[in-house]
Amino acid sequence: MPDHLYHADPLRAYGTESLSATSGRYLLAPSTPAHYRWKVDHPPARTAAMIFGSAVHALALGTADLAEFDGGRSWNSKAGEAFLAEHPDHGTVLPILAHEAPAAKAMARALLTHPVAKLGLTGGTPEKAIFAPHPAGIWRRCKVDYLAPAAGNRLILTDIKTTDNAAPSKFGKSVGDYGYHLQASACGWLARQLGLARDTTMIFATVEKNPPYLVAVHEIDTADLRRADALNEAAAERFARCLETGTWPGYAPKVHRVTVPVWTARVEEDTLDDLADEGEPE
Repeated sequence: MPDHLYHADPLRAYGTESLSATSGRYLLAPSTPAHYRWKVDHPPARTAAMIFGSAVHALALGTADLAEFDGGRSWNSKAGEAFLAEHPDHGTVLPILAHEAPAAKAMARALLTHPVAKLGLTGGTPEKAIFAPHPAGIWRRCKVDYLAPAAGNRLILTDIKTTDNAAPSKFGKSVGDYGYHLQASACGWLARQLGLARDTTMIFATVEKNPPYLVAVHEIDTADLRRADALNEAAAERFARCLETGTWPGYAPKVHRVTVPVWTARVEEDTLDDLADEGEPE
């Protein structure tokens, strides 16, 4: 299924909606259903970073060729805009700035020659959209970069991420920032729900945008995935209520009592201790 159809949510044609693996986090704190509604109804325009990322994905997955634009080093021109109009993000030929093409090709090559990443990017099927009903009375969906069958009725779900730093410590922060554990939980649930495999594992094949284009493959900790399972269930229930009522609430209409973060309080306490010490006579 082309990206533009998937992100537009095909179920809208049937008078309903589906909850995607990447947007469910917007239904949960610190976000709200109101934030979710706005983000889904106002999808972002195609950015230069998104265009480049799509090119890397297409090369690594073998799903499209590239058309190089040599009319400048950015898309911010009439010629650039015309080129993008001729090469939509759902075509069989994707656009890329000519000076970025060598990096995109090197990144794809790094992914496909990495001893672990290539196992999750060969022998299977790329770019699969998965839809399944949920007991809450809604539909859930995800789109997986690559489905790689493994031994023992297992399925490896591979997601490609382009990044400035693929180090495990950096990626762990990205997991929290962007809800990748929720994505992994949702995609695994969908694959098992459809009977694609008895067991699933989602790996993230991350590749750096700058030389030497290093690759690191990450799998999210089981404890984090279990918590993500519970959070995704809560998001599904909330999504079902919002769809049924047509109400997408924001923050609770009350005065919220807050506390400063623990580390802030500790720094302030240390400051007070230092000031007290300064006032003591020698």
